Amino acid sequence: MDLSIGKNIAALRRDGGYTQEQLAGFAGVSVAAVSKWETSQSCPDIALLPVIADFFEVSIDALLGHSVTAGAARLEAIKESYRDAKSKCDYNAALPVVLDALRKYPNDAELIEDAAEFLAARAWDSPAAEQDRRDAVQYYERAICCTEDREKRFWLKRAIAHVYVDLDEFDMAIEKFCEINESHAFDWDIAWINRRRGNNKEALRMFQSQLWRNALDLAKTLYQLTRCFRDEGDLKTALEAAQFKALVMERFTSGTAVSYADGLCAGDYYEIADFCAKTGDIAGMWEALEIAADYAVKYDAAPSFDFEAVDLLKGSGVRMSNSSPTLACHGLLGRIQNAFAEMGKDPRYAAVVADEAMVSKYNALCARLEEAKRTKVEAGVWDFQA
Repeated sequence: MDLSIGKNIAALRRDGGYTQEQLAGFAGVSVAAVSKWETSQSCPDIALLPVIADFFEVSIDALLGHSVTAGAARLEAIKESYRDAKSKCDYNAALPVVLDALRKYPNDAELIEDAAEFLAARAWDSPAAEQDRRDAVQYYERAICCTEDREKRFWLKRAIAHVYVDLDEFDMAIEKFCEINESHAFDWDIAWINRRRGNNKEALRMFQSQLWRNALDLAKTLYQLTRCFRDEGDLKTALEAAQFKALVMERFTSGTAVSYADGLCAGDYYEIADFCAKTGDIAGMWEALEIAADYAVKYDAAPSFDFEAVDLLKGSGVRMSNSSPTLACHGLLGRIQNAFAEMGKDPRYAAVVADEAMVSKYNALCARLEEAKRTKVEAGVWDFQA
């Protein structure tokens, strides 16, 4: 930084076409004072710097010859000097450079975060592992204070939680994870910590809930994939996605006991039947419809919104909202009747509709669903009080 303010004032005055008298009059000083500034015999009082800067319509930094850009370039050069060591995980080489830079740039969030990361990494083969980790926590906390970026603060807190795990301070780790555990994002980590510290029952409950949420997310993704492939005209791949979804849900059914997944599987196998029909696999269609009916009848016999019947989820308390407008047999019966009626209008399936055996099979299937069909009130799912 060049602090030859007198030379800068002289240059700005000449470039602007001003006289010493004009500057002196604006600043409220004598012409002699301006002359001394320009010949570096004296410097303006600090209180006059904003006045002189206003006169020349420049910043005080420009008046002083200070370049913010130059400072930023020096900082970037420091960061560049240890990037290669960082990429090679040579933290012993990078850390001294960062710590030295922090003495000059103590509030640079990137430098602070790098110091924390390097200390946490060095701790794995350091004789002072505990101290390195505690120092890392302090630097991560400083980095949080130096950034307004919400997402960055989120990940810095996550890093702190992991360092506390390495310190075997599990309560502090869980506290940090709970601060950022929006939408159950860190339930897995919290469950893992509970298992590590011997709280197996709580870990089991949380892992069970995580299992169901992950399965449900996968099922939702596969459902959307079936729509995407169907809209692209790729019915074969749409069928594969539908079969995959049914396979996922079937893992949450259990023999003769009923869980909510049985009702979901009824819909899944109807969709498989629908894609089989569209691809001309009539035998596959009937096979899928029979499976769908099995699940629908089983579910409607004793509807349940929990998963206690599933061994993997036993004791978890996992439940689904009872907001479904109908029981499984209701929906499946209507879908089959509509689909078969549409099939009768399609010349590709005229032979199917005309086949007495197929029609008999269709009627038997509908009769079975009709016999099992109940309302939610009859099933005891909705209990209306007078």
